[in-house]
Amino acid sequence: MNREDRYNITTKRNQNNVIQFPKNEKPNPKSEAVNKIIAENLVFINENINSKNWDVVVIPDHVLYTLSTFGEVLELEPIVARRLVANLATELGKKRIEITDPFGDLI
Repeated sequence: MNREDRYNITTKRNQNNVIQFPKNEKPNPKSEAVNKIIAENLVFINENINSKNWDVVVIPDHVLYTLSTFGEVLELEPIVARRLVANLATELGKKRIEITDPFGDLI
């Protein structure tokens, strides 16, 4: 047996040893509730950020929580994502000014 034959024998994989586990057919109510909340928040984001007044939309805390938890996997339109980033960055800048200068320019 030459070197090439030995290589082919040792690198060949046995594909018949994969165990097929049964799928869970039961609905998970907790998972379905979370998916419903995520869907509702996505509708809120898409409707409000696609509006004419997208730059003054106040984003509620529960939507911010959804964005912080599931934001990496949410599928948003590119324009919605850009506007959302701009809106959140503006709010973050305002909060930073409030924290560093809580009384504003009183003089």
